[in-house]
Amino acid sequence: MGTVKMNVAAKLNKDRIMLQNSWIAKALGVSVEWDAATQTVTMKL
Repeated sequence: MGTVKMNVAAKLNKDRIMLQNSWIAKALGVSVEWDAATQTVTMKL
């Protein structure tokens, strides 16, 4: 895989790097669904 440019900066929190789940899902080819009624996110490989 090549380089992925994000439009949101990663954040450093103590010893961890925080990234938006949507960017991780996109990079891994995961489908993401939002259920507004239950306010839940489902990620499927």
